[in-house]
Amino acid sequence: VDGLEGGDSFYPALARREYPIGNFIRDAADLGYTPAPDVIHDLYGHIPLLANADYADFCQRYAATACKYLDDSTRFAQFERFFWFTVEFGLIETSKGRRIFGAGILSSKAESDYALSFGPEVVKFSIEAIVRQDYRIDQFQQRLFLLQSTQQLYESLPAVEEWIQNNDPFPLFPILQR
Repeated sequence: VDGLEGGDSFYPALARREYPIGNFIRDAADLGYTPAPDVIHDLYGHIPLLANADYADFCQRYAATACKYLDDSTRFAQFERFFWFTVEFGLIETSKGRRIFGAGILSSKAESDYALSFGPEVVKFSIEAIVRQDYRIDQFQQRLFLLQSTQQLYESLPAVEEWIQNNDPFPLFPILQR
């Protein structure tokens, strides 16, 4: 694909267990943070994780669930925010300390260094906080969410859908300015 694929095509593909791969390599000026997912992001960030059956199953189930809301832009945006702050920009607590989980962080040295520094505000995993958190795709995330385990994410899907179905999506938490 040529860049950041829209949710209306990305999630149906993922629900079919197809993963669209960026067809370009980031420019040298964008080594620290790429403005769109490129082949490096996909091959080093997503594909190794998708080789794990539990992770791949979660992504497929998540995408299939999100697809039910393609015609409801407000609720669909909440699914996109949850994916953004977990699969793309999540952190995870391990027995050896905080580690990077999200592909958006894994595929960028500068983003990795930033995510593990004192730069971002790190907040414990909360479905409500995640689906209400706004973000920008053109800068480091000022707020990141910390999973306690992969199981916490994998088992969250029913609760994510229930929260999105039954709660008002507003207000959004603003993007932190630093």
